[in-house]
Amino acid sequence: MERLPYEVVVKDGRFFYRQSGKLLHTTGEGAHTKWIFVLSTSKILYVGKKKKGSFQHSSFLAGGATSCAGRLVVEYGMLKVKIWQKANIFGWIHAAISG
Repeated sequence: MERLPYEVVVKDGRFFYRQSGKLLHTTGEGAHTKWIFVLSTSKILYVGKKKKGSFQHSSFLAGGATSCAGRLVVEYGMLKVKIWQKANIFGWIHAAISG
């Protein structure tokens, strides 16, 4: 899998795709669409749509080591804090990116 289209950077507090320069926007595609992220051990952030059975967290790094992973919601480049019962991932991603 080519990783570059999934690579996301944070500039001035907003999330952008590195390759295209477009703002990341994960809402508006239906309530059942889940967006996932992985932060690599070298602090590169990857974001994409989860596809059950074919594209999941391990797909970004081909099963390699990660700093953290989870789900996220981003509206027009701005991270929306949403905590799912399963895990509190946002404290980890903020610490890892700010690091």
